[in-house]
Amino acid sequence: MIQQEIDGVVLDQCTQCGGLWAEKNELARLTGSDGNLRSTYGEREDSKLPCPSGCASTLLETRYSNLDDTLMLDLCDECGGVFLDEGELEQVFKLNDRIRELFGDGTFSRSTPGTKRMLKLRRLFRRFWGGGSKEQ
Repeated sequence: MIQQEIDGVVLDQCTQCGGLWAEKNELARLTGSDGNLRSTYGEREDSKLPCPSGCASTLLETRYSNLDDTLMLDLCDECGGVFLDEGELEQVFKLNDRIRELFGDGTFSRSTPGTKRMLKLRRLFRRFWGGGSKEQ
């Protein structure tokens, strides 16, 4: 494995298959999610692949979203890491952008750092529910 930095997050890339290993919460950081993505995963099946982190667990193949039955990621229940086959990270980004288009206003864009994201949320809440002074 070699290290690969993507949007400020360092992932491990397999030199043989091109897949990416994201340690616990790294995929969430890349996608602009709030942390533990396990709650969004569907049913899991044993993939028979060993966990690349060395935790002695096998990875579980699981659907990333109910909106796309074809995007299957390999998740480690022991350490919380996720293995993405070559090209799957791009699919995750595209799917998340689609979800934001359908259900959100872009507040959780993966290019928005956490602090700016929180300020956007505060302004959004104030716009709909009023109260408090405006923050710039």
